[in-house]
Amino acid sequence: KHHSHQGMVLLFEADTGQLVLTADAHMVTAIRTAAASAVATHALCSYAFQHERGCRLAILGTGTQAIMHAVAIQKVRKVESVAVWGRSFTKAQQIAQTIHTECDIDATPFQFAKDAVHDADIICTLTSATEPILRKEWIKPGCHINAVGVSRR
Repeated sequence: KHHSHQGMVLLFEADTGQLVLTADAHMVTAIRTAAASAVATHALCSYAFQHERGCRLAILGTGTQAIMHAVAIQKVRKVESVAVWGRSFTKAQQIAQTIHTECDIDATPFQFAKDAVHDADIICTLTSATEPILRKEWIKPGCHINAVGVSRR
C-alpha cells in the first residue's frame, strides 16, 4: 500500500554531522498532525463541552489520521463517544472498530456526514476532499473543529 504522505526523516549527529537515523515520515507525520490538533483542541475548545460524561467526537475521514486523532484528542478531553464517517461506509466501520478496540470508547460508523456530526462537541475533518464535506447548518453552536486536509488550489 502506498501512503498519501511520502517522505523521510533524517537525524544527524550534532557534532559530526553523521547520519544516525532514517525513518519513514508516514507515521511521524500522522503523530505530529494529530498532536497539533490535540494542542489546538486543548487551547481553543470550550470547557463548556467538557461534560461529566465526556464529549462527543466526530471524525470525518477514514485514513491514518482518523485513528491517530481519536487517540490524540482523548489525551486532552474526556471522550464519551466517536462518530466516524467516510466516503466508504465499509472503511468507516473498520475505523470505528479499531478506535473502539484501541481507545476503549464507543465508536459508531455513519453513512452520512450530517448524521456523524449531529450533536458533536468536537469535529475533525481529515480528508483530501476537494469539495465541502461539512455544512455549517449541521454544526451546533460552540462546536470545535479541527480542519485537516489538502489544499489543492
